[in-house]
Amino acid sequence: MRSSDEGVGTSTAIPGLESHLVGLMSFLALLLLVVIPCLVLLPVAWKLSAPLNDVPYNKTWNPLGDVLGLLRASTPVDYFSQQVEKHGAICQLRLGPMGRVILVADPKEIEENLQKRAENFDKAKVVREAFVGTLRQGSVGLAAKEQWKLHRRMMTPSMSPTYLATRMNQICANVQKLLDIWAVKSRLASKYDATFECDDDIERFAMDSIMAVMLGENLHCLEDTYKSLNSLTTSELSQQGVLRLSAPFSRNYRNFRYLLQGMGSALRSGAPALVYGVLNLLPGWRTARRECYQFIESKLEQHSGGDSFVDRLLSRYPDGRPEGVSPSALLDEFATFIIGGADTPSTVMSWIIKYLTMHPQVQNRLHSELSASFKLSNNFSVTLEELQDGGFAYLDAVIHEVLRLANVGGVSARDALHDVTISGCQIPKGSQVFFLTGHSGISNAPPVEDSGITSGTFYPERWLKEESDGSFSFSSNGIPSFPFGHGPRGCPGQRFAMLELKAFLLAFNLTFFLEETVEATDAQAEMLVVLRKPSRMCIKIRKWEDGRVGI
Repeated sequence: MRSSDEGVGTSTAIPGLESHLVGLMSFLALLLLVVIPCLVLLPVAWKLSAPLNDVPYNKTWNPLGDVLGLLRASTPVDYFSQQVEKHGAICQLRLGPMGRVILVADPKEIEENLQKRAENFDKAKVVREAFVGTLRQGSVGLAAKEQWKLHRRMMTPSMSPTYLATRMNQICANVQKLLDIWAVKSRLASKYDATFECDDDIERFAMDSIMAVMLGENLHCLEDTYKSLNSLTTSELSQQGVLRLSAPFSRNYRNFRYLLQGMGSALRSGAPALVYGVLNLLPGWRTARRECYQFIESKLEQHSGGDSFVDRLLSRYPDGRPEGVSPSALLDEFATFIIGGADTPSTVMSWIIKYLTMHPQVQNRLHSELSASFKLSNNFSVTLEELQDGGFAYLDAVIHEVLRLANVGGVSARDALHDVTISGCQIPKGSQVFFLTGHSGISNAPPVEDSGITSGTFYPERWLKEESDGSFSFSSNGIPSFPFGHGPRGCPGQRFAMLELKAFLLAFNLTFFLEETVEATDAQAEMLVVLRKPSRMCIKIRKWEDGRVGI
């Protein structure tokens, strides 16, 4: 989960007129802040985007530089990857009056600068500002100074193995609810030989799970879905043969979705202050934010004396927070973790579904290995120790291969706090440096000799090491992968995200086989909100049968 520092987002839409207004403001922001200044102030634009002499770039007379190329690309991340393929592991983009951006894709430089020389950088201000309009005092928007460190120390225990072990029962219960929902949907869809949409179910699962971790209870999103399915008398079948069955949103869940989409709009616009200026004029946005924070505050006040993270904070600090953290900042920090913890795991789960659908042989091997050592019951349960002891090597390999290729976040954006040298190039203080963590993992994984398996091939076996007794263990094998960012400002919730993903994939693969669907095999079916995710997930599943393989 990129819960506080490496990005959050959602694929849900702001309903009605407000969605159109945000879209219009994003267009106006681009017009006002990019196009018009470049046309009126060409000399100024040229100067601001003047390239660094020793860093490769696209040589063009156009004062907009790479802006038009970025707008034409399917996603900014894809455009970044195209440029490093063209120019090398370090290059630059010229962005007119918005200055220039240095792109770095060399894995050694990424690790060196994000971890060992982290004091030379901070999270890019333009990215931090995209979240400040909602999470005003959350760590995602704070500069890496004492206040940021204080927030991190306060929240770190929520992601400790000791605490997460106490939440595994709730996470497993949510996994079982998700599987039960898909079993019902599969039966309904099979009557029409149709697929069914699963995006909303995955997002509800992720929201319930992070709520259980942070507040000790959930929003009952999955329960609402299951009750809704059981009360259905008719089905909704699209002309494309897709069953669409969605449960009503609870007010709290709808409010959090609203905040997620608002932050995504602010980040994509390039002018977050302008977008937030519009959002704050909309009654729906103000109401959603107020009610989200009222909900969190009520849970903080209703602590039960149990072992939830809220209870542990209260036992650790007399006021439930350390000195120097205000009550409003505490609410912002909880909202930060909830939003990040709901968005990133759901995005990765969608990619897991997509890649497994396209690779039935991986489903078969995974099912064979898991079923040999783990028996699934109607009440799925697995412990943290079981998931961490290395007994599910191929499960780990599949998840890491999905994370490597999905390029979910793709970029760790930083501002240079000092003059620095990267790959022999002099980068001045104040420069924006985009470390392409996702591209590095994709392009630098070693190919398999004499097999046709390249760096871009989905091949979980590349993460396995054969032992002397013929068994396999999980190993990074020198693959440079940074799916959760890297260094001090990397994702603080990655341990929780991995546990959630492992629990989901373990139970899902033991229960269902994914049949091929057009949506899963369409390589173009992806979009960028804040995180890069499949744009539409429609699946067809069936239960495994004794003695029968998936293909």
